[in-house]
Amino acid sequence: MIGLIVEGDFDRETISALVQRVSEQREPLVSRVCGGAVRGRFPRLLRELQYHNLRKVLVVRDAHGKDPQAARSELEREIQNQNYSFPVKFVVVEQELEAWLLADPGALSAVCVRRGKGANLPQLTKSPESFQDAKKELQVILGKAGIDYTQAVAREIADLANLDDQTGLAYWCRSFREFRDAVQDC
Repeated sequence: MIGLIVEGDFDRETISALVQRVSEQREPLVSRVCGGAVRGRFPRLLRELQYHNLRKVLVVRDAHGKDPQAARSELEREIQNQNYSFPVKFVVVEQELEAWLLADPGALSAVCVRRGKGANLPQLTKSPESFQDAKKELQVILGKAGIDYTQAVAREIADLANLDDQTGLAYWCRSFREFRDAVQDC
């Protein structure tokens, strides 16, 4: 079983779907939401997760323009003197999670067709992790198709996303590759 600590409910839906897709064992998840910034809140949730038989816990946060390595180091320092019955893996999404949802225009288009009036999306020419406001970009695309950005929509995009190293999410988003590696190790 894998533990998951994330910032919010949208993150829980999206990350849970992606964990299940990249996990080699399709193991169950125990998730906790910080209700905002992970920093300062996740150690209490780690202590709570001690009562579960977990193989590891992933702590996932958005970088929000901050250097991802610096953000990861801050998280590591918060628990440097703590011992848990499981390893803790930190994943910092460059900018924000919605960048991952923009990394496969085909999945996004399929969701738009299913739920709205469709969308004609341009091909990516750079990583969506370089977008300053990926969430706003995603909301604009969905809005043009008459779709509100909801947790269910986020999960549906994650469920359909091409995760491939050559053309998909793993190709476009370095932090997704780190996430995938954190899920698959141990």
